Amino acid sequence: MAKRLERQQYPYRGDRAFNVLLVEQALYTNFGGPNAMRGQLDRVLAVIRSALDDLA
Repeated sequence: MAKRLERQQYPYRGDRAFNVLLVEQALYTNFGGPNAMRGQLDRVLAVIRSALDDLA
């Protein structure tokens, strides 16, 4: 569990760069129900916002 939580912090560290390709179908594929999907999309948006803040 500790390793999983550590990996979740990778996108928020300033010393890493990511290239992401997200296909539209991924947004419609439902794993875990609406709450799980909401949490996953929230995480993606948080990473995008963080990256945009760094550009400003």
